[in-house]
Order: sequence, then structure tokens, then C-alpha cells
Amino acid sequence: FSIIFVMVSYLITARMFRNERLMMEQTSDFINNMVHEFQTPLSNIRFAASLIKKREAKIDDPKISEYLSVIINENHKMENNVVEILKISGNENGHQKETFDLNKIIEQVCADFYPRTESLNGDIQFIAKQAEIPFTGVSNHFKLITSNLIDNALKYSLQAPKINISTEIKNANIVLKVHDNGIGIEKKHINRIFEKYYRVPTGDLHNVKGFGLGLTYVRKIVDQYNGKIEVTSTKDEGTVFTIFLPLKNETHKNTIG
Repeated sequence: FSIIFVMVSYLITARMFRNERLMMEQTSDFINNMVHEFQTPLSNIRFAASLIKKREAKIDDPKISEYLSVIINENHKMENNVVEILKISGNENGHQKETFDLNKIIEQVCADFYPRTESLNGDIQFIAKQAEIPFTGVSNHFKLITSNLIDNALKYSLQAPKINISTEIKNANIVLKVHDNGIGIEKKHINRIFEKYYRVPTGDLHNVKGFGLGLTYVRKIVDQYNGKIEVTSTKDEGTVFTIFLPLKNETHKNTIG
């Protein structure tokens, strides 16, 4: 009887292992296919935008030039983010750390979102409580964090979006706060919003697009820098994401790119 039990246990374990490996392979294939589908149109957009840029001197409307700059910057950012998706998913190494002003990174991301925000009759306000916040890490990680939080705030709003972003140094931590006036998140969903592919039910919002990966990446990056992220939300009133990053971050828990 014991031999039969061992054999059955072995077969069950082997099947579970095969299923787990198949799931990992399918996830890897999905990510690779998704990235490939992004790369071609992004390359075409970059090429087309560069051709328009060459004729910029013939464009009289300054707004068109402004929008063209946003297209080029956003395209460049998306191409970097595609690389980040691969690196975060595969935990690959390769990025060099640098010291940069976190405030300048956030200011640039906010500027990239201004045309979209204006089109929604909204507003983004950034308040830096310290004139400069030097930080050592990978600047693109923090572009990704800020972009995802602003993008969510714009998508999950039934009214003109109002987004308030602030940075400060408090108790040996950098505190980054993003406060929106969106639809909010019910308490029962807050603990799940950082899960891969999890999408909070949107009620009256039916056109919210995405893979349910943005906040997963935000959480992974924050964890890498030994930080933490807190979420408070009131349904129909808005959400506050607060990120705490230790000023001394020499030891990272994980490596993301």
C-alpha cells in the first residue's frame, strides 16, 4: 500500500510541476508576444514623428509643435517601458545607477501629461516641498512610477481630473504622494490592486484599457528600493498613493534591470 501511495504522490507532484512549468512558459510567451506587438507600431510612430519634426520650421501653429514634442517624448518613454517590462518580468540586470533630482523627473513626466490633461479640462499640480531631492537609482524607474499613477488618475475619473503631486523629505524618507479626485477604490479591492492582471471594477467607466500590470510594476520598483507604498481611497471622492523611499538605498531587496 505504501508503495502505491508513494507512486500516486509522485505522479501528482510531477503533474503539478508540468502544469506550473507550462503556465510559466505561457506567461513568458504572452509577454514576449505583447512586447513584439508594441515594438513595431512604436518604431513606426517614431519614424513618422521624426519626418514631421524635420518640417517643423514650416508649421505656423506653435501648439502643433508642442504636441509633436509630446508625441516624440511619449514614444521614447513607451519604448523604454517596453524594455522595462521585459527586465521586470525576467529580473534581468543591466541598468547603471545614477544620482538625479527626483523633482526634475516628476516635473518632466507631468509636462508630458499636460496636453492630455488639458483635453479633459483637468489639471496637474506638482508641489516640491524641497527645492531639490537627490536620489541614487535608475531614473527611468521613477518615470514609470509617476506615469502609471498619473495615467490611472486620468483613466479612473468621471469628472475633470484634478491631480495633486507632492514630494518631501521626512524622517529619513523621500515621500512621494499622488492624490486624485477619481472614482476611488472600494476597501475590498485595495489589497488586490498590486496583483498581476487584477482590474478593479469600474462601474460607469466602460472604456478603461490596460493589462492590469501598471501597479504591479510600481510595487515591484518600490520594493526594489526597500520602500513601501500606502493607498487610501474614498469611493467617488478619490485616491491617494503615498510612496516612502529611504534616503539611503544602497541595499536593494530585488534587482529589476
